[in-house]
Amino acid sequence: MARIRTFIAVDLEDEEAITRIVRIQREIKATGNDVKTVEPENLHVTLKFLGSIDEALIPEIERVLSNPEVPAFEARLVGIGAFPNPVRPRVIWIGFDEGREELAELMRWTDTKLRTLGFPKESREPEPHLTIARVKRLRNRESLRKLFTALVSAEVGVMQVSEIRVKKSILRPEGPVYETLASIPLPKRE
Repeated sequence: MARIRTFIAVDLEDEEAITRIVRIQREIKATGNDVKTVEPENLHVTLKFLGSIDEALIPEIERVLSNPEVPAFEARLVGIGAFPNPVRPRVIWIGFDEGREELAELMRWTDTKLRTLGFPKESREPEPHLTIARVKRLRNRESLRKLFTALVSAEVGVMQVSEIRVKKSILRPEGPVYETLASIPLPKRE
């Protein structure tokens, strides 16, 4: 069977939030740094990256994730940040305030369920974020630092977290293409 690059995610589908993120991405590019922004259709929160796996595992992954214990919720996207930090940014992301703990709980639940299939336990505590850009080369640290300061608590929008998706990632020179292999609804909140 073929091997495929796979991850578990929650896709961002709110058009207003996507429009605001595209504006922020333009501001990031305007800082003069060499960055690669995430395409609007690829914006998501990764719950767990599985890497290159045997395609035959997909039905098993869907089975172990089939009864989520975290009910559907709303998450508010607020502010930008960076990994490893804003002084030496490699990954630029949008954070969460409301819904942050629920996302972390969903990440922990996904990690626990997938360990039953032999996937390794995450070594770090979950840090819910939505990646919007990757820094290839830092040319103007100060302009990026000013942007982080200006947008540290920017209201970006709302994300409905009502299902998790098993995604396939096809890497291409112009950017990755993601394909949904399975969608698993979260239970309705009582």
